Amino acid sequence: MDLLGTLRALTRWWWLTLLLLLLSFGGVAFFYTVLPWTYQGTASVLFLSSPIQTKEAGGNPYQQFADSLHVSAEAVGRAVMDVRTVESLRRHGFTSAYTLSPAPVYAEPALEVEVVGVNPRNIQSTLDALLAEIPRRLATMQSGMSERAKVRTRVIAVSQEPRRVPKEKVRLLVMVVAVELLACVALPVVVDTVTDRRRTAR
Repeated sequence: MDLLGTLRALTRWWWLTLLLLLLSFGGVAFFYTVLPWTYQGTASVLFLSSPIQTKEAGGNPYQQFADSLHVSAEAVGRAVMDVRTVESLRRHGFTSAYTLSPAPVYAEPALEVEVVGVNPRNIQSTLDALLAEIPRRLATMQSGMSERAKVRTRVIAVSQEPRRVPKEKVRLLVMVVAVELLACVALPVVVDTVTDRRRTAR
C-alpha cells in the first residue's frame, strides 16, 4: 500500500488509530515507570614508580612515569576482571557490572574503573571493593620483592555517589515508541485491507 492508501486507511479507521495512540501513550508511561534507571560509579587509580626509581626525581613519584607502569596497570586490570575474581566479588554481594580500562600509553599510567547497575548502593560498594582489590592484587604480583622496589597505587579521582545515566533507559523507550507507532499505522492498514477484500469477495 502506498502513502496515500495508508493515509486513507488511517482516516477511515480514525477511531482505531486514536485508540491505538492512546494505548501507546499509556504504554510509554508504563514502561517509563517500570524500566529501571542505570547508574554509574567511576574512579581513577594511578600507578606510581617504586621509591628506588623515584629517587632520581628527588623522591617525587609524579615526575617518574616509566612505560613499565602502563604494563603493570594493564596486568592488574586484567587480573581483577578475571572470571574468578568477578565470581568472588559476586559471592560477597558486589554484583554490579564493572570494567577496568588502562589509560592510553601517552597518558598517565592509570586504571579507569567504571561500575554500572540499577542499585546505587551496590554500585558504590562494588566500587569500594574494587579500589581495595586493585592494590591487593598488585601486592600479590609483587610478593617477595623489596618494599622499596614495589610499584604503588593511588586513587586520584572517585565519584562520591553513582550518577544516573539516562542513555540506556532512553534507548529502550525509543524502541518502545517506535514499535508502538508502527503498530498504530500497521493495524488500521491491515484492518482496512481485510475489509476491502471481504467487500470485493461479496
